[in-house]
Amino acid sequence: MHDASCRAGLARHGIMISLKRRIADRFHTSRLARSSVVVLLVMLLCLATWATDRRSLHLQLLTYAGSLGFIANSVPVVLLFFMVLVVSRRVIFTSLIVSALMGAVYRINAIKLETLQQPIAFSDVYFLRQVNASVIHLLSHYLSARIFLFAVVSLVILGGMYFWERPLLNLKRLSRIVSALLLALVAFGLYRGVSPARKLYDRNVLRIAPWAPAASELHAGLLGTLVYQAIESSTALREPVDNAAITRLARLEVPDAGAPSPVASQKPDIIVIQSESYFDPSTLAGIDDTSRLLPVLARARLAGSVGQMRVPTFGGGTLRTEFETLTSVPLAAFPKIEFPYLQIHDKTMPSLVRVLKTQGYLAYAVHPNDANFWNRERTFQSMGFDAFYSRKDFPADAPEDGWAIADSSFTEKMEQLLDRESRPVFIMGISMEGHGPYLENPVLDKAMRDSIPVPSTWPENAAKEYRNYAYHIHHADHELGRLWDYLERRKRPYILVFYGDHLPGFSKVYTAAGGFDDHQPASTQMVPWVMVSNLGLKMPGQPIYSWMTGGTILCSFAGQGNDYYAMIQKAQRHQAERRMASLDRETLEGIESLSRLYLRGEAMPGNVKESARQSFCAATGVTNP
Repeated sequence: MHDASCRAGLARHGIMISLKRRIADRFHTSRLARSSVVVLLVMLLCLATWATDRRSLHLQLLTYAGSLGFIANSVPVVLLFFMVLVVSRRVIFTSLIVSALMGAVYRINAIKLETLQQPIAFSDVYFLRQVNASVIHLLSHYLSARIFLFAVVSLVILGGMYFWERPLLNLKRLSRIVSALLLALVAFGLYRGVSPARKLYDRNVLRIAPWAPAASELHAGLLGTLVYQAIESSTALREPVDNAAITRLARLEVPDAGAPSPVASQKPDIIVIQSESYFDPSTLAGIDDTSRLLPVLARARLAGSVGQMRVPTFGGGTLRTEFETLTSVPLAAFPKIEFPYLQIHDKTMPSLVRVLKTQGYLAYAVHPNDANFWNRERTFQSMGFDAFYSRKDFPADAPEDGWAIADSSFTEKMEQLLDRESRPVFIMGISMEGHGPYLENPVLDKAMRDSIPVPSTWPENAAKEYRNYAYHIHHADHELGRLWDYLERRKRPYILVFYGDHLPGFSKVYTAAGGFDDHQPASTQMVPWVMVSNLGLKMPGQPIYSWMTGGTILCSFAGQGNDYYAMIQKAQRHQAERRMASLDRETLEGIESLSRLYLRGEAMPGNVKESARQSFCAATGVTNP
């Protein structure tokens, strides 16, 4: 009886297997069934991606689901789905891999929003194009072990699904290759903005706001915004020139400040230090006196050598401030350029370096990181630097603190360069010790770190993040004092400029502090900048833009600029005379249009050349040492 029951069970099981096979065979041979499943899965993926997008903005999941923005956001999903499907022929595998890629995109977007308060942008692809060991090492600090584990498990599941799933498409190899090439051609046309794509991804159609990424994502979705940015990137340097704005700038009436007295015997050594994420935390609500944390900054402030600087980035993007300082070109003139060293490929780039070299200067760059990071090696060559001292030029046993080489070793390298030269030297130093993330940032002296005062009302993770950060900028401040004292002992004329590249990308501190003393957002805060010298110079009284740095340096010792620098100094003089915290929009438009000509190597207009014959130095009171 038991055997008969088993045989009956096996027979039923065999019938079920046979029935399933027949259904599967019928499904795989029915074009209508296959097409219906593919269409249904594509629609579900588009809806799921849009819902994920809305969730990232804390909106209802189907907000604007019937808009053109939904279509614009869905096009990349559809293209990716069919490209993977044609190659793999497996519909479930395709759905999973597209879902995983979309999930990864939005997870990366969440991490960037948390650390930099900006969504991912198409220009981030330039960062990925230069991936190397240093980039991987940096990014690893922002990713948890759980994320790596999830990625590994996902890859295992996808691999198993590929081998388990029966192919849905019966395309021969040639057909698959042709189909893949056609889809790739469509994707390339989308990227280049061929007529249909450009009409859909038009700024006005999708209500894109380039200056407000969150608003752009609201209407066009993250993927739709990325495609819009990709289309626009091909014209990044071809920004229009407003000749009327240049004319207004040339005609601007400002008093002649008079040229400063020239240095008597030799030109000063010029050292510019861009300190990683350096700012004065006393501007945070709840943080009061920082004179013990930053005693050298306090010393410079008492000497009247500290000002405020507007920088073009927040939380990251070091090279943006660096680019403005070295070229005197405001990035606001090129809104499609996010990573200038990666997006500008000219063999010769105008720079402060080239201006100084015409006056007999040697020019060195010092940065204790991989030379190829941010494409610095090639860019510094195009700017005219004589040598770039990167990580490979530091001792193998150079001390590290935080995630990078300590600022003490960085200072030592610059002192070595100054010791060996008799000619005037320009050094651009870019530090690394203060780099984030800060929540789990390693420190060598934990006792010193733990002694840093923090408001008692802050939660533990915010206090930890702040102390780790403050520990490193205390070192940066100390090294500023060390270099300043060293230059004083040399008894040679010098100009030392020190500033932060941007405010740190805190994930906890800003929320715990409840804002800044001026009640303005973190992304708009200025950084302190210091200019000390034995030439008796006087600091500009008004805040400067980072692109004004070169002109301020040249003006401080009667250095010879060019027509473009003369107009920069004219704008700065205009700002100082009117005691404005920032330039008026009309003057900025003139500078931005002129900078487009300057960066592209085009000739300065005749009215600019005529205006540049005057002296517009904003710094005065320079005396011979």
